[in-house]
Amino acid sequence: AENNEAQRVDNSNVFMNSIDCQIIYCLEYFKAAPEIIKSIENRDSMKLLPDKNEFTPEYWLVLDLDETLVHWSIYPFEGHDEVQKSIYISYRPYLYQLLERVGQVFEVVIFTAGMQDYADWALESFTNQSSISYRLYRHHAISCEGYYVKDLSRIGRNLKRTIIVDNIAENFKL
Repeated sequence: AENNEAQRVDNSNVFMNSIDCQIIYCLEYFKAAPEIIKSIENRDSMKLLPDKNEFTPEYWLVLDLDETLVHWSIYPFEGHDEVQKSIYISYRPYLYQLLERVGQVFEVVIFTAGMQDYADWALESFTNQSSISYRLYRHHAISCEGYYVKDLSRIGRNLKRTIIVDNIAENFKL
């Protein structure tokens, strides 16, 4: 029993060292990224959405656009749905049903790292845009280490009542 206890303690030390390394990495990352520190310090003055009112849903859903809701290419591919200016686009299966249902329960925010012109074009082709409350674009994100980080705390909503769906974990590391 003593040997098992010693092994358990040793395993917990390995686990804690792993957590310590992750924390140290995050701290070093933030030191190396002054634009993120500036964002953290000025979150209240940099709110991206208007304040909630009595009609704002209690929960909100943040959806990424590219590779989460749509896929686009400059080359035709099997199953493309829309063609404009040599851009081929395909929508996630059941996208419209999803938007219709979540729009009844959530405040839906599309937050993309894409440029506004492209994102607006892609979103304008959606048949049910009324379920989308807000759109946020690349210029609302923070460029850091090759990623556009989506600082959800700047949106001005309770993060405990937030769901984000994004295909790149680095996009929402804050």
